[in-house]
Amino acid sequence: YRNGLTGKGALLMEQKQTITLIVKNHPGVLLRITGLFTRRGFNIDSLTAFPDEKKEFTTMTIITYGDDATAKQIIRQVNKVQEVVASDLNAGEA
Repeated sequence: YRNGLTGKGALLMEQKQTITLIVKNHPGVLLRITGLFTRRGFNIDSLTAFPDEKKEFTTMTIITYGDDATAKQIIRQVNKVQEVVASDLNAGEA
């Protein structure tokens, strides 16, 4: 967990967020996904991407810190990207 102040001195609890995506293996998908994080000021602490055996799909695992509401908003936005086939959010996992 990370603590941060926001607004009028309110305490915001940021926790580790693990986001797993399965995306179509097309050029530019990584840029579109990371762009969503950038536009919302959400840092990516770790990103791993690897294709399946047929190189048709890529599994992306993104580790970041943030509050649950922001992470859920990111998932909603990521799911709008045409190449995203599936997504999963695991808050607070080590």
